[in-house]
Amino acid sequence: MTLTASKIKSYHGKEQKKKIEKSDRDSLSIIISKKGKVSFYFRFRYSNKQQRMCLGQYPIVSLSDARQKVVELKKLSLTGRDPRSVNETIKSLNLDQCIDEWMIKRVERQLRQKSQQNYKSVVKHLQNKFLYMNVEQITAADWLGLFDSIAAESQVTATSVLRTCKSLLRWCIRRQLIPDTIPVLKFNIIDVGGKAPRVADRVLTIQEVREVLLDTQRSGAKPNMKAAITTLFVLGCRAGELNTLQWSHLHGEGDNMIWTVPAELSKTKENIRRPIPIIIREIFEEMAILYGKSGFIYSADPISRGISITGQAIGRQLKRSAERLIPQGKVSNYFRPHDSRRTLVTNLADQGVGLHVLEKHLGHKLVGVMAHYQKSDWLDQQRESYELWSQMICN
Repeated sequence: MTLTASKIKSYHGKEQKKKIEKSDRDSLSIIISKKGKVSFYFRFRYSNKQQRMCLGQYPIVSLSDARQKVVELKKLSLTGRDPRSVNETIKSLNLDQCIDEWMIKRVERQLRQKSQQNYKSVVKHLQNKFLYMNVEQITAADWLGLFDSIAAESQVTATSVLRTCKSLLRWCIRRQLIPDTIPVLKFNIIDVGGKAPRVADRVLTIQEVREVLLDTQRSGAKPNMKAAITTLFVLGCRAGELNTLQWSHLHGEGDNMIWTVPAELSKTKENIRRPIPIIIREIFEEMAILYGKSGFIYSADPISRGISITGQAIGRQLKRSAERLIPQGKVSNYFRPHDSRRTLVTNLADQGVGLHVLEKHLGHKLVGVMAHYQKSDWLDQQRESYELWSQMICN
């Protein structure tokens, strides 16, 4: 049975339980993937072996285009030449196909779940755009029109979408899926209505940290949020590490208690070990009494313990503190959760704590010779440093 344009259209974009192949005339066929991608194929014999070559994907290649191409290729095949050696079809994809390739083969296979979720929320602004043209056919004006519409809603989103768009297109270029003549790759953040990123330099003074912690305790925040913010400032950990902190990540008791951030949850993809100072151990005991010792320590769901509080929630709480403290002159400016890390390192460096210990507080990889031969976590030095810092900001 020969194919029809309407039949192919009905397959396009419809998920299937398995890969399907449908034949047309003149050795032409289509293959429908599980995700509903329709590709045209030409079957022929060369060197006494059955061969098959892809002619392109629908709707970039239409049924009539594929049939016309097959007629030309069959003539070449009858002369004994390999049709694949003279295939003039430029291998390229539309934007949605680029996104699918990148998400499946790069993001879903190689990145952690949180990164996957972030990228999925960003690429939705690029999907279903320019469906009927290859990416190299999209002009600079077309791209600017898209980003202008995104920036009208949010400049921050436009900036994020541009970065992601350039990353996925460069990945496709390296895989030789598309040519390297894409205008959007030359765009800068300012071209899409964004602002050049400001280098963060906010360092809170010891008194400012004390005011923030005191304001948090006096606020109407839930006990788990108050505890999380204190932990953030005392340990200088990443918010993402704090959000995923579970009881199973703690080992030892008393002065020997260690928090191990598993490699799969670590930004460096290596285990991060931090000793737990007295004040944080007391917080853990309070959380155990209030919520029990299972699941996430700082859970947003006190019953199931299966949902962690988020970095966004912590950021909102700190913003509310800043809005109360700035008018009173108790802090000089706004601050973010990540500023707690810079605050800890800067103030402890002023106290003479070694940089190698501070790097371990931050969970950074060491560099150079140290990275190859030095495997100690300096737990005793970290513990001493943490006790010093907690006394400075919590007393």
